[in-house]
Amino acid sequence: MTTYHALRNKPAKAPYKPGDILVLFGELFSRGYANGLVEEAERLGMQVVTATVGRRERTVALDHSMRKKLH
Repeated sequence: MTTYHALRNKPAKAPYKPGDILVLFGELFSRGYANGLVEEAERLGMQVVTATVGRRERTVALDHSMRKKLH
């Protein structure tokens, strides 16, 4: 059995800053867990680059509703 090591101290904040880039591969859903990462990166002034193959609708068209424009 593997020894369990409890986290006893809160880790220091990551040194991300304006101008850093977050690259996210995968789908961004309206209530997905990755949205918190994107929101925090934007709050810190980071550039966010996302890539996905997109979700298909029943009509086989790609759903671009979650696409964000890059500045």
